[in-house]
Amino acid sequence: MWRKIARHVATSPTSGGEGDLIYRTDLDEFFAWDSARSKWLSLGVYEETFLGVNLANGTYMDWNGFTCTATFGYDILYAEMTIVGYSVVRDAAPVGTSTWRVVKNGGAIAQTTLTNPDLDVFVTDTNLDVVQGDILGGFYLTGPNPKPDAYMTVYLKEKAG
Repeated sequence: MWRKIARHVATSPTSGGEGDLIYRTDLDEFFAWDSARSKWLSLGVYEETFLGVNLANGTYMDWNGFTCTATFGYDILYAEMTIVGYSVVRDAAPVGTSTWRVVKNGGAIAQTTLTNPDLDVFVTDTNLDVVQGDILGGFYLTGPNPKPDAYMTVYLKEKAG
């Protein structure tokens, strides 16, 4: 079995080959080259979940027990991160479609639609950069009655810069 050996570096190379590993000595963290996104990303994944109960159209979801707004939600903690995917799961399949958004600082940066009878969707081809201080939230744009209970999970990786 072949094993990749991580190069120890203080700054990230400008590119790499798929799966190449580096160890950033200044950040004390491993990163792998993601050729689909053309950037060095952390091996670990951060997950943030937004919840919604009986949502009305045009409503922010909750994060940590509080309703998100354009200025309140998940605060990006690291200098640079990339959203690599997100999912939406609802507990019932009301007749019709429902549209969900990932929002950053109050503006939509990703959107997906669930159609009946689908209960979930997972979007994996996301490549959206966020920086420290950005505010993320989940948003229920439109959908049928009765409103579904649902949750949205956003998957982030730290960028090596």
